[in-house]
Amino acid sequence: MRSLYHFAIAVLMAIIPSLPAFAATGTVSPNYQGLWWNSPPESESGWGINVAHQGDVIFATWFTYDANGGGWWLSMTANRTAEGVYSGTLIETTGPAFSAVPFDPARVTRAPVGTGTFTFRDVDSGTFSYTVHGEQQTKFITRLAFGPLPTCAGAAKADLATATNYQDLWWSGSAESGWGVNLTHQGDSIFVTWFTYGADGKPLWLSATATKVAQGVYTGQLIRTTGPAFKAAAFDPSKVTRTVVGSATFTFTSGNAGTFAYTVNGVTQSKAITRMLFGPDAGTRCDTPHRALTSFSVVAAGDIAECGTMPASQSGAARTAALVRADDALVLTLGDNAYAMGTPEEFANCFHPTWGAFKERIRPAPGNHEYYTSGGAGYFNYFGALAGPDRRGYYSFDHGGWHFISLNGVGDISPQSEQMRWLAEDLEKSRDSLCTIAVVHYPAFNSGAAHGSSYSMRPLFQVLHDAGVEMVLSGHEHVYERFAPQNADGTADPARGVRQFIVGTGGAALHAFDTPLAHSEFRYNAGWGVLRFTLGQGSYDWHFMPVGGGPAIDSGSARCHR
Repeated sequence: MRSLYHFAIAVLMAIIPSLPAFAATGTVSPNYQGLWWNSPPESESGWGINVAHQGDVIFATWFTYDANGGGWWLSMTANRTAEGVYSGTLIETTGPAFSAVPFDPARVTRAPVGTGTFTFRDVDSGTFSYTVHGEQQTKFITRLAFGPLPTCAGAAKADLATATNYQDLWWSGSAESGWGVNLTHQGDSIFVTWFTYGADGKPLWLSATATKVAQGVYTGQLIRTTGPAFKAAAFDPSKVTRTVVGSATFTFTSGNAGTFAYTVNGVTQSKAITRMLFGPDAGTRCDTPHRALTSFSVVAAGDIAECGTMPASQSGAARTAALVRADDALVLTLGDNAYAMGTPEEFANCFHPTWGAFKERIRPAPGNHEYYTSGGAGYFNYFGALAGPDRRGYYSFDHGGWHFISLNGVGDISPQSEQMRWLAEDLEKSRDSLCTIAVVHYPAFNSGAAHGSSYSMRPLFQVLHDAGVEMVLSGHEHVYERFAPQNADGTADPARGVRQFIVGTGGAALHAFDTPLAHSEFRYNAGWGVLRFTLGQGSYDWHFMPVGGGPAIDSGSARCHR
């Protein structure tokens, strides 16, 4: 499980006391209660939204940053306007400092600053569209899972007292209305976002990863975060900073009552808290047994769309595209997506009619053929935001408890390069990820006769190894090859080594093998195919699926080594 310290960047909660009561409609809709953030195509870790969902009303708290990069939160009462669609007015709130004794709710002010709309595609994904101070943006959001997900449903007030899962919106009641805490409870961890005010009365949010230390008791460090402004066209998570400012402990006396004790910058206080109900006798109860993080499948291949003069429907890319299933959550392309020059026309006429059928699920990486067109214009124009920000060709994202890093092997990977600086920061932030997959077109190890090993990739391989990355996926050589876990110097390392897969069998003309390298465990070049992973909690299976049907040619399973 990833450390929730990393997620001290993806959630906010703020309570406004004048939420309207809701009327039941008799229609049972999905419950979207939880922590949401912008994940693919690149994790915008550093901001997020907490959703408290009761009946036909969502109370959302958006934790983000103001124009100066300071912590800033907005809240919204969003009413259901259609199935899966909730809209409302975004409110900025100011009030007495968190340390004020007593906290005077009469000094809390609320001002509308814009509007927001949630459009949920399913229970775990959707979009957040907003207009704030004239700035308009739409963000793809996913429900953040850092542990077993609770099942949430409507409940009567009396039933909340017996709850053992504390996920909800909590406050100190109307006597201190204007501040609160949002608790995202998964397994034995609670991710806390406390929305309150600084000494200047301006919005301030703090976060904490509170772990269970006794029955009903959770404790952790409080973190203050700064980052790019909410309106940043390209939110850069590397500019997010986190500073420990204190500690927090939650002690629950029942499922509906407890205390919030904290020390912040030398100020120690304790507050009685209870769940916030939007209606007089109704709320959302999240309960055990939990819905565990489910496994999901990912397909990978590189060196794909080579049509020449033939119709795309007769190409190898069409045959490998047929292997991608509707239930494959993601499709990773490993470079050289369109031959021979990566032009816009080749993407339009060869790649799009084949692999374009599942474009929205593709997380691409560039290869050398992409750059035979100046600046990789065909590649970046085709994939747009899916290829990461600023046409740099590298990005990262999270999905289902796994961390994915897509790198630009054609770009500068020298130790002092911008890409390697970014990679170091990304690896540091994801250092507690259970399992991480890296993608780069050139393989550090390769038994193929056409290209062989890319020795310039060995320093990169070492960086990934040192950070505990599980596997590296590459293309370039038009073969399938699997290596045992190893170090960058080519010595076996079954305990901590990186497993290299080469999957250059996406549809381009195949290559021959040379003498097999040490630790090469499987090789195949008799036909095209794709590599399918089933990624679970702490483990993975792989199956190389050939065109034409039939059983997997190569398969296996392993545990993640951290």
